[in-house]
Amino acid sequence: EAQFRRDFGDLKALTEPARRDTLRRLLSEVMVRNTRAHLDVRLPRRLAATYVVRPETDEAEAQSCLARVIRERYREASAADRWRLMTLQMQAGSSPAALRHGLRNRGDDGRTDGFQPVLDALDRVAVSAKTTALVDLARRSPEKKIVFARFRATLDELARALTAAGFHVAIFHGGLTPAAK
Repeated sequence: EAQFRRDFGDLKALTEPARRDTLRRLLSEVMVRNTRAHLDVRLPRRLAATYVVRPETDEAEAQSCLARVIRERYREASAADRWRLMTLQMQAGSSPAALRHGLRNRGDDGRTDGFQPVLDALDRVAVSAKTTALVDLARRSPEKKIVFARFRATLDELARALTAAGFHVAIFHGGLTPAAK
């Protein structure tokens, strides 16, 4: 291992053609790369479609209020605060539940630093338009579905809505123990 690191462990190994060719030859002896084209893997047909879902009035108001607060703060914010603001935008794009979670877990209650109008609008959202659209879409076919969500609050909201609609839901996320996975 020490010899390998000396010979190939720095960027110089990638810039010198002779060393790069030697490394490629060594790796070809131990690394096998298979693609689906080389294997006889028969996966089910994948159906991908994009659905545009318009937010309901209160959702749109929450997003608009959030955008206003972010525009006011972004230019003067530190790098860490900019990251937090961008994360809030990502949460808003995911679901009202994710945004609500993000605002309420900022180290304060979120109601004292300009986000009050956002939270007020979010408090009026019972079920998001995206959640309603997903439930309607899921009802179209009895086949199993996989739904990906970036934020746990969105995942929890979707699980509650789908369960309430009569679907059996299994949740998988990074916070599960190995035994639960």
